[in-house]
Amino acid sequence: MKGKLKNLAAVFALILTLIVTVSFVGCSSAGRAGYLYHSDSDGSNQQKPIVKQLTAAEWRDALNYDFWLNLFEKDIPIKGQNGEENTQDGIFSEYATETRGLETFEMHEVYVSCNDEPVIGAEVSLFNDNDVIFSAVTDSTGIAYVFGNGTHVEAVSGQTSSSAQIAEGVTQISLSDYTECEDEIDIMFVVDTTGSMGDELYFLCNELAGIITRASSALDCKINLGLLFYRDKGDAYVTKKFNFVDVSSTIGLNTVVNNIRAQSSGGGGDYPEAVDTALAEAIEMDWTSNSKTKLLFHVLDAPYHDDQKSQSVFANAVKSAAQKGIRIIPVAASGLDTLGQYIMRSAALLTGGTYTFLTDDSGIGNSHTLPDVGEFTVEYLSDLMVRLIKGYYTGTFEEPIPWTQSESVV
Repeated sequence: MKGKLKNLAAVFALILTLIVTVSFVGCSSAGRAGYLYHSDSDGSNQQKPIVKQLTAAEWRDALNYDFWLNLFEKDIPIKGQNGEENTQDGIFSEYATETRGLETFEMHEVYVSCNDEPVIGAEVSLFNDNDVIFSAVTDSTGIAYVFGNGTHVEAVSGQTSSSAQIAEGVTQISLSDYTECEDEIDIMFVVDTTGSMGDELYFLCNELAGIITRASSALDCKINLGLLFYRDKGDAYVTKKFNFVDVSSTIGLNTVVNNIRAQSSGGGGDYPEAVDTALAEAIEMDWTSNSKTKLLFHVLDAPYHDDQKSQSVFANAVKSAAQKGIRIIPVAASGLDTLGQYIMRSAALLTGGTYTFLTDDSGIGNSHTLPDVGEFTVEYLSDLMVRLIKGYYTGTFEEPIPWTQSESVV
């Protein structure tokens, strides 16, 4: 199986490299990161490594929950430069009451096991008396995060279920039996294709080829790929969707190639974009119901239009993602404001994902506004995304490799 995946990797890399060569403004066949291809006289494609360039980092609020809650506080005591006592508000203090439907203030960690082994893919529901207030799915470590003022939780796997009262720290549930997940990874790329993405989108799309190549080579499982491109109301289109394709199928591979070749970029005259619509439609696509790992990488540099309808659509999509076990992993590009940071970090937290963001270390594109987080390690974006795909699938996350210590060639 591994050999088969390695053979497919080169083809998969070619497909995603097409995003660079035909899809986005400023992209050319020269390429500057990921993989570049040329055809020999016999028509075969030869892979040439390209130097990695984009840099990024991640911050997981679920593992730093007290830090997260502190971002919503007002009048936080601080010391001034001369030692005087001052106060300041947390960056998200205005969202402490106006949550926009993203309730993150009461997190409960639930561990589900069977015969002392973690159960993957168990459905975990948080109840307030007899009402379900939040649902999530256990990851590859058997952990699910549920949110709200609940009294007890129930875990279900196949025909087996068990419940427990909410406990201090980690709530543990033991099942007598469980149903195994399909050994598959569903990966969806949701990408803002408006003109505002600029040079960063060029590099980002280019590096996707190397990311998928390395991940598929390392993991002995079936990989399905889906794509959703979006702009905004009034543009040539709001969303353009291409459902999941099994890359082991020649027909499937050709379908993906044709879909990517048909893309172009433009539009997006104002700052907000159709983020809510894009996420809602991506969550409703044909994800494998019982796949072991579901990841949604949302590449963006602007939030949604901050009206009540958009807030509701986005919040409901996030809750649906959590219920289906889809981990949302934002990839924040330059220009993402405080609202964008709030809604995307909330989406990652509520679904068991992680917040990733580009940094200025690469020197590419406009200046990137760093999120309000603790200490982080700057990595090459391609290294980071491969590490996350492998980590969510295996349950073991490798230590990040600082970009200055990483091999520069993909």
